[in-house]
Amino acid sequence: MGRSGLYNDDGTPQLDVEEKQMFDPEGSDPVGYVADGVLADGTENMKGVDPQFYFHQRKWGGIAELDIYDASYVKLRDVTINYNFPTKWFGEGFLKSASFALVGRNLWLIYSGAPNIDPESSFTSNNNGLGQEYAAMPTTRSFGFNLKLVF
Repeated sequence: MGRSGLYNDDGTPQLDVEEKQMFDPEGSDPVGYVADGVLADGTENMKGVDPQFYFHQRKWGGIAELDIYDASYVKLRDVTINYNFPTKWFGEGFLKSASFALVGRNLWLIYSGAPNIDPESSFTSNNNGLGQEYAAMPTTRSFGFNLKLVF
């Protein structure tokens, strides 16, 4: 049925405003998103609501427990492997020393308490946006090398 079963032909939601209850066209079981929990009388919640309505209320209604995650993470952020060439290779020439390094950054997010996101990514650089995941770009993984020559 999908979302089409949640709306009337004119586009208005099949929503009883008193109970915010969604019904399918035949009036049988509720359709839509059924949140976990119990009703005021202690019975299991079986009331389905329009997912757009439910998640809009969660997003703009304040911080919900469902949106709070463990902020700990373990990450392999920076690796450099360097080799210094022996100075005896250069003798008395114009080149005194040389080194070569392989560099990798943001190589592996080993563990994150927040699922499916890099905890270092953020959608804003303001302090009020830290720890919020909202359309954030993933951190860039990069590889490179360094060549150092001393004359």
